[in-house]
Amino acid sequence: MFRKLFGETETQQLNYLKPRIILVIVFVAVLLVGVVTHFMGIEPFSRTCMNISSLLYAVSAIVFGWHFLKSMFGFASLGALFSGNIVFGVVIMVVYFLLSAVLGLITLVLGIGRFIYLLVKKANQGLED
Repeated sequence: MFRKLFGETETQQLNYLKPRIILVIVFVAVLLVGVVTHFMGIEPFSRTCMNISSLLYAVSAIVFGWHFLKSMFGFASLGALFSGNIVFGVVIMVVYFLLSAVLGLITLVLGIGRFIYLLVKKANQGLED
């Protein structure tokens, strides 16, 4: 399952997941700043951080989910959705983005777990050498 989602070898999986994990770390950091400032009573800054973290979550979920849907349905670009009927293409695009966000959350959690596993495995192999 992980080979189909993130790459054939563990090195490819690690290289695939590194930039995406950085996006998730930024998302979590902005979310934590928003929560802390909310409890400190700085409401305008807190709301801004929460809005930014929502946007970062949406982007990271779509980034993780897009690859999953591309391998599942075979649409590599948005242009392929509009090749037939424009109205049908818009409806399919909206459904595609919603599915990408929902499945992206699942893939995001799997990706975080796989990335941690690969880092621990790499560290253990480095200690054994």
